Amino acid sequence: MFRLLRSLTLLSAVGCLPAPVVDDAPAEWLQPSVIPNAPVDPDDPMARMIWMMQYDNRDFERTWAFLNEATPGAQRDLAIGTAGLLGAFELSREDVIDPAVAALERATAANPSDARLPLWRAFLLWKQVFLADPMDDVALEAAYEELRRTGVDYPGFTLFGLTLAIAADPHGGPALYEEGVDAYDVIFDDAFGYQIGNQGERVRRLGDWDHAPYNIPGTNVLQGDMLLMAGDVEGAERAYFSALNTNLAYQWPFRDLVDARLQNAEEARRGLLADPPTTPAFGAGWVGARAIDAQVDFDGYGGRIGNGTCTVCHTALTTFDADELVVSPQEVGWVRFRYERPEGVDTPFPIFLGLDAPEPEDPPAGLAAGQLLVGDRSSEEDGVFTTVLALQPGRWFVVGSTRGGLASPDAEWSTYVRNALGAPRYLDVEAGRITDISESPPLRWTVE
Repeated sequence: MFRLLRSLTLLSAVGCLPAPVVDDAPAEWLQPSVIPNAPVDPDDPMARMIWMMQYDNRDFERTWAFLNEATPGAQRDLAIGTAGLLGAFELSREDVIDPAVAALERATAANPSDARLPLWRAFLLWKQVFLADPMDDVALEAAYEELRRTGVDYPGFTLFGLTLAIAADPHGGPALYEEGVDAYDVIFDDAFGYQIGNQGERVRRLGDWDHAPYNIPGTNVLQGDMLLMAGDVEGAERAYFSALNTNLAYQWPFRDLVDARLQNAEEARRGLLADPPTTPAFGAGWVGARAIDAQVDFDGYGGRIGNGTCTVCHTALTTFDADELVVSPQEVGWVRFRYERPEGVDTPFPIFLGLDAPEPEDPPAGLAAGQLLVGDRSSEEDGVFTTVLALQPGRWFVVGSTRGGLASPDAEWSTYVRNALGAPRYLDVEAGRITDISESPPLRWTVE
């Protein structure tokens, strides 16, 4: 039984490695999305709900009607409950809260081990109390208590309900905001701790994956907002930087709003704490999500994306789907490499960094966190993962690291590179092209 995961190492000396292969990126990586037709199978209602969330929030009325006519059972209840969550927090549809709560209660009875369902129910009931006029402070505190209670079973996921609620409350005060900051520490530690031991399907919630293409940048920006509300401006800036430079964030529709926070964090903080907010807060705090203005029309997307409570992580649309490009295809290239799953580590979660200077303490300008389970950008064969890191064109120093949880609980976290492996190699990245080193021996975790 090992004590720590300390580093990644190369299987052979750098000087013996094969030369990289540089090739054009697949055309679809730099093009607008090919949006599939809306699913219509009444026996698979969740597929329709997920499609609507990812591709077109304007379809809510048709999707809501479809779900209520779908084949009765636990799957329909789950789909109605989650669609109601989306409608309430993305589109200010308070009228769907009661039927969504009832559906989640039935779904919970059918799936008592699913820790998400009680949390979603509590989140919907919290919103009803929060929007009441006049607000009942006793009822609001009881709603917070229910969010705390339902967040303890699977904190790497369910604690998001509490953090999103706190972020919506301009009157929460320092103690509540600090609670939200502390909750994010638990979320990250819990998630990284899953790299040790078999957690089954929960691995899918640790990185960017097909249902949540921007899970990592979205989580970073939500943490940044909480840090900002608590007064930790420097911590918030680090979180925003990571959100803008992680995985597929160059395609992320919300990147301009995050960049505005990074450029002027003090002004963003004042806007988050205003009542009503003047900074568009992600999560439950967005003006639309608070039903102050029920009209949601995200800039450049014509209503296809909601206000960000869910779609900040879950939309499948990209910057290339907006009316005007936010990021030019000439601004990004990629590195493809491999890493090997170590024996006894069921959920590997390494972080790979691209540094534009050779000193490890310098901040990265590109990050790949964990497994990129999106399209054909990542794959696994015989325990060896192939992963893509997006970077701006130029010369880069690519490094890897383990982080958090039991990876190194006593380490000083003073740089972006914890337990760094040193330098696999320097690489040149070209716009629109892949520098492929996947034929080199894979990076390997060492266990001590």
